[in-house]
Amino acid sequence: MKQKTVRSCIIDLPKEFIEYLKSDGVVLPSREEPDGEDDDSDDDTEVEVPHFPALEGQIKAAIERLGGAVFAKMNWTSPRDAAWVGFNGSLQCTSVDDILILLKSSVHVQEELREPFVVCEDQDEVPVEFHPILVLRAWTDINPSSEFRCFVSQKKLWGITQRDSSAYYEHIGREKEGIIQDIQDFFATVILDKFPLQHYAFDVFRPHMRRVVLLTFRPLDHPTDPILFTQEELDAAKESMDERLDFRYIQDNFGVQPKRTHHYGMPLDLIDLTSGNDPHKLIDLLQLRQEADTKESDDDDETSSLSDPSTEEDKASKLQ
Repeated sequence: MKQKTVRSCIIDLPKEFIEYLKSDGVVLPSREEPDGEDDDSDDDTEVEVPHFPALEGQIKAAIERLGGAVFAKMNWTSPRDAAWVGFNGSLQCTSVDDILILLKSSVHVQEELREPFVVCEDQDEVPVEFHPILVLRAWTDINPSSEFRCFVSQKKLWGITQRDSSAYYEHIGREKEGIIQDIQDFFATVILDKFPLQHYAFDVFRPHMRRVVLLTFRPLDHPTDPILFTQEELDAAKESMDERLDFRYIQDNFGVQPKRTHHYGMPLDLIDLTSGNDPHKLIDLLQLRQEADTKESDDDDETSSLSDPSTEEDKASKLQ
């Protein structure tokens, strides 16, 4: 297998940016140095606009290097729960603002940043300090029926489950033995002697027979979803497990489970609004989306003006 994983860029995140992600509010960073008062600003309230030009430059360069569209994640958490705020409900990002909106809107990302090891029992494997990173992967269209989550305890691969439990895929049952063999071979040759932890999970996709591509590693605890297993089974496997690998998949339409991200489709901000608890949260999110749209529109106008074939005299008349 020539390609072991999807092309990626890893970016170290400065402490100031982490504090920005953890802070309340959804103000996008400024693209320019502050130079006076904003005509549209509220006279009674001053909003401090963050500014991260160096980091944004790194992110832009990475997006271009990876083909113009990326999937963004933190150390081991992706903002899948915030897909509702992305364009067309997608996690595809083509700009810095796309990434920031997803990260700021994700409960899972907030949990990782605030309490990354809150449920970890194997404290000996926890580093002294947690250094958040941003991982950008080249955007790849993946058939959800080809994704699998794999569980490792005591350095032994003991469980595999289909990743998307919201659908029945008939071909998985037909190809069961081949899927198991391909993932076992991939684990033995690519992961086993190279990944240092004793207990962990990893996600792969299998685009076709005898080819497996690594997507990510994950802890064997919350927030990792056990999908067709249970957290109790994951915990018990750290102590003992069956010798035979356990492969679980939806075997008919009656076994289909609700889509796990659907309950995130109604954001807490909207619930707060309908209950009268905190209407300001939803207003913040709408302003964030408007800011991103305005910036993209300004970029398009600038590009259009550069390609305008009209004469200098015509251009001058438009400015008058």
